[in-house]
Amino acid sequence: ALTSMANGAVTGGTLVLNANGLSVFRQAAAAALNISTPTDAQVQTYANAQYQGFTQSIQTYGNTQYQANAAQAQTYANTQYQALAQTIRDYIRNQNCPFGCGNQNNPTDAQIAQRADEALSASEYTAFQALLS
Repeated sequence: ALTSMANGAVTGGTLVLNANGLSVFRQAAAAALNISTPTDAQVQTYANAQYQGFTQSIQTYGNTQYQANAAQAQTYANTQYQALAQTIRDYIRNQNCPFGCGNQNNPTDAQIAQRADEALSASEYTAFQALLS
C-alpha cells in the first residue's frame, strides 16, 4: 500500500501522497508520532520516511545478494577456466614432448590461447572463448 498508485506516487525518489494516501496513512502516522491528529505534512513526512527506510533496506539486501552471486560466479568461471587451460597445457606438452620433458615445457598464456582450438572439443572451445571475453 505504501507505493500504491491509489495512494500517491514516487517523484524524484520521494513518496508524495495524494488525498487518499494521506487518509490511509494518517492513523499510522498518529500512532508513530504519538499524537491524535497529525497534519497532512506530518503524515507525508511519516509515509516518506517509511518509504525511504524500505527502499534503503531493499537496496542493501539487493547489493548484498549481488555481491555474493558475483563472487560465486567469478569463482565458478575461474575454476572452469583453470580446468580448460590445464587441458590445453597438457595437450601442448604432449605435442611438444610426447615422452615427457618434466617442467621444462610450460606454455605461456598466449600459447594456451593460440592452441585452444586444437586441444579442446568444439563445446569446450566455445566455453573457453566465453571465459576470455
